[in-house]
Amino acid sequence: MECKLSIEGITLSSLNKEKGERSISQKTHTQGFAVARLFAADIREVVSVSYASRKKGKYNAINALTSHIQRDALKGEYPDVTIDYQNLLISRGDLEAPKWVIMTTQEDGYLIEWDTEVEDKKRLEDKLIAVACRHTYCRPEGGIFDIRRKEGRLFVPASNPDNPVVECWIGFCTEDETKCCDSVYARRESIDQARKHQKKQVLAQKKKDEKRKVTPPKDSYEEFLMRYIVEHIVDAGDELDMKLLGEQIQELRKRRHYSQTKLGELIGMSRTHISRIETGEQDISTSIAVKIMKALKAKVRIKIEVEEDTKD
Repeated sequence: MECKLSIEGITLSSLNKEKGERSISQKTHTQGFAVARLFAADIREVVSVSYASRKKGKYNAINALTSHIQRDALKGEYPDVTIDYQNLLISRGDLEAPKWVIMTTQEDGYLIEWDTEVEDKKRLEDKLIAVACRHTYCRPEGGIFDIRRKEGRLFVPASNPDNPVVECWIGFCTEDETKCCDSVYARRESIDQARKHQKKQVLAQKKKDEKRKVTPPKDSYEEFLMRYIVEHIVDAGDELDMKLLGEQIQELRKRRHYSQTKLGELIGMSRTHISRIETGEQDISTSIAVKIMKALKAKVRIKIEVEEDTKD
């Protein structure tokens, strides 16, 4: 079912008094502005929050949404210019947006569900921004609701079965309504399709989590190196294993594309001194080893464990 925004009562002559025949391009632009402006004006209370970050001087939130629709979310040519709903954003902002939103039609209403996985757990307390369009005239209606992102769903009773909801967008804002995320267009699916989609999302997330577990972090080599130093450079006789330590320092220096001279300059030592350290000929203290690792941009983590004496 396709929904087209009605602009009854808005004629080109009422918007532009220029004389003479106008080109199709000019008429398309004028009609596009009328469609975009009418949509934005219908949800002005929502837009005052959802586009607040886009305001600049006299360029208010309504103007910001109108401009976005004209630039990114119109399709067709005069006299059939309509909104491209899938490209429409009813809210704009830097907060983390849900990865997916699904709307399923049920016997007594509509179930809207959204992704609740977020990196910043504070975002689970964000409030819901929702806008929907019904079939007749497709005029938008919506608001900001005291429903939290963590709830993951919203059921909307079917108040008029003959005038169903056919388009829906979901976004979120902070408690004080000063920050928002980009909205997400709700995919219209049957219940079976929605369940399949959710299952696919869950499997994709599991694969992502498994990959994250087996993939070493970016600095894993450097972290391993420091663990090696802390755990292995101290021998039973309380002496440093200079040869193994020197080999590891040389390997890391080459990975950083540092010359012995450059490394020496970074820590206040001569090239000859660095060379003797790498070959194991020069004894160094743990503090010097740590200083070298920092110069080579290795993360330093030292863990000290104290073994308690046991009484016989």
